[in-house]
Amino acid sequence: MVIRTRQGGEYEASTLISCSGLMADRLVKMLGLEPGFIICPFRGEYFRLAPEHNQIV
Repeated sequence: MVIRTRQGGEYEASTLISCSGLMADRLVKMLGLEPGFIICPFRGEYFRLAPEHNQIV
């Protein structure tokens, strides 16, 4: 993989690590690749149990 900068520089690498978070699958598609995964974000709810119930979770 070759990454070209706007200033004309080039970086060559065999692996790219991206910190794109929830947009990772869309970024892969923008690069013309098939991601092999789908990110389906949803909001969760979290509850704190009383200490005597900790063993069931």
